[in-house]
Amino acid sequence: IGIFALTDFFDGLTARAFKASSEYGKKLDTISDKLFCISINLPLLSVNPILISTTIILEILIALVNIKSELKDNNPHSTILGKTKTWITFTSIIIIYITKILKIDGILNSILLLITNSIQIATLWQYIYIDKKEDLKIKSD
Repeated sequence: IGIFALTDFFDGLTARAFKASSEYGKKLDTISDKLFCISINLPLLSVNPILISTTIILEILIALVNIKSELKDNNPHSTILGKTKTWITFTSIIIIYITKILKIDGILNSILLLITNSIQIATLWQYIYIDKKEDLKIKSD
């Protein structure tokens, strides 16, 4: 999981450094982030079913907002908050896996999931706001 997260970070840097980024690549990166995030959360449903389910549901909702925005040609894009959310989610999940392997479960996992869910909710609201703002901009043009 850590290696994937690092390659996800470096592929974006490499693409920008060599001016090899494209709209297709950006969309593919977003899709792969969502699929990866959902898939690494599924095995953790036994850790904290409510918070892990919430994490999965919020990722799906964020994806749906982006899909809806894309279908309306609102040109959805990642924000700093969205990128931060992705890194916090990946980091939290990695730490949760480590605590499970080392059998040092505790309140830390719940705290990490609450932080992750809070940032996911903030990101979801931001993307909804951006989409609505684009709708208003298109109507006024």
